[in-house]
Amino acid sequence: MQDYTETDGRFHYYAQMHGWFDLMNEATRCMDLNSSENRDRLSAYDLRTALYRFCRILGVTPGYLLPNGTILYDGRNIDMSNTNLIKSELRNGTFAQWMSVFFHEDPTRDFIEEYSYERELENWVLAMGKIDNQQQYYRRYAKASEDTKARVSFVRKQWRKAQANEKIWKYVFYAVSAAWVILLLLFGLTGRSYLFGHKLLAIVLPLGGMSGIIAAVHSYFKGYGTTISTFFGALGVASAYLTAVILSLVQDHAPQMLNIAAVVITLVYMLVCHFTAFKHDHTSDSSSIKDLLDTDDVKSSLLEPLYYTFKTKSQRFKSSKFGLLDEISDQVHSLSGESVVHYVLWSVLMLLLVLEFCLFSSKILDFQLPAI
Repeated sequence: MQDYTETDGRFHYYAQMHGWFDLMNEATRCMDLNSSENRDRLSAYDLRTALYRFCRILGVTPGYLLPNGTILYDGRNIDMSNTNLIKSELRNGTFAQWMSVFFHEDPTRDFIEEYSYERELENWVLAMGKIDNQQQYYRRYAKASEDTKARVSFVRKQWRKAQANEKIWKYVFYAVSAAWVILLLLFGLTGRSYLFGHKLLAIVLPLGGMSGIIAAVHSYFKGYGTTISTFFGALGVASAYLTAVILSLVQDHAPQMLNIAAVVITLVYMLVCHFTAFKHDHTSDSSSIKDLLDTDDVKSSLLEPLYYTFKTKSQRFKSSKFGLLDEISDQVHSLSGESVVHYVLWSVLMLLLVLEFCLFSSKILDFQLPAI
């Protein structure tokens, strides 16, 4: 090192004698660890790395002499028959520096392609990890990469779980609604004298109560505040009075059409549920969340783990993507919570109608399967 690095060393003396000024400039460029190029280099650049690099600039591929006399010449294809010796050299010798000139410190490559240097630096770290998974750079890089992947995986699982919960409750709503429609078509509304004699108890209370709650909760989730949400809840209750009036008119003027009218009103309620679902308000947000979770950007997956590995001493990796993932996680909770609550409330509404039908329908109570 002394012969090559000192300006009055043998190399500089010999190079001056032969007029090798370009090589002298290359030597200075390699050995000056305080230059902006070497100081800001995203790697573990030191004097030993510079020496191996300069050997390759001179046109020589340096070999690495193991303690047992074996010489290695290719840092990309290492014979692992001497695993213990190589692992020892990686920990205590200059094996890592020697390997680097076959990867990111290879002076024969131009690294013009974007991120090609960083990709080779990553390959160097991973190659050392294959030899010794406790190597310091590999451990730090693996930790940073795994932390990022774990956070993305966690949020992606939350997103998929939220979508699954929404689908489940959506199917529950349509299943209960279908059961209600089937009951109407098979058995029809019975006990009509009691039904229309107690409209407040039999129609307005179950239908209006849940409609009011649904309207109020939906308005509150949209950020309208307590007062306005209460107003919309009152409108939901009022809609039940309108439904009771329509059914009464049909019963008075065309009682044979009452079941059909009840089915039509049910379909109208199902359409209202479908078109007021929160997913229609956040289609673009849902798409952006999916895109963000499926995007493996270079900054968070490569550059930041490398920066953490070589340029920081912190034991805790914090990616710039973590803040975005936290926002996505909050948004997923918000979207899924609103949507699930929406379908849960509508399912309860339909379930109340089914239960009421079962309680007051004498046909259901008296229905028997035909003898086989």
